[in-house]
Parts: sequence; structure tokens; C-alpha cells
Amino acid sequence: MMRRGGGGRCDDDPFALQELAENGQISLSQVNLESDMLSTPDFFWENDEWEPIFRHAGKYLEIDGRVGVLNKRMEVLDGMFQMLKDQLE
Repeated sequence: MMRRGGGGRCDDDPFALQELAENGQISLSQVNLESDMLSTPDFFWENDEWEPIFRHAGKYLEIDGRVGVLNKRMEVLDGMFQMLKDQLE
């Protein structure tokens, strides 16, 4: 997972780790999904003849769009959880 705004990975972020340690959670509003399908896996450094097939499969499966949809759903869920939290307080 990536921090919103491209601030790096949550598991590499000391602020996210501190928030997790203190609260037992990380706010969904600070999290953005990362797709490993968007980057080229290490396998293709040694087997570069397969990379075009990998790229075509990613385009065919519309990975970029699907990650975008999931990020939007996470935003909606975050809004709903914030609303529930406000109601409980």
C-alpha cells in the first residue's frame, strides 16, 4: 500500500508505523492501493522476451483502471467510517 500523495510505502513510513503502534490502525484516508502489476517484476530482467506479453496482459485486464476503481472505493469507505465514528462520539 502507498501513502496518499505518493509519499512512499506505508510500511516504510515511520509516521504510519507510529500511528499503527499507537492506535492499532492507519486511517484509510492516508492509504492508497499500489498495484505491483504496474511495475515490471524482476523476472523480466532475466527473461526480457516475456515482458511484452506481460504488458499486453496488463492492458487487456485494465489493471490501471481497476486499481483506480479500488482507490475510489477506499475513499468512499473512509468517508463512511468517518461518518460512523462521528456518530459514535
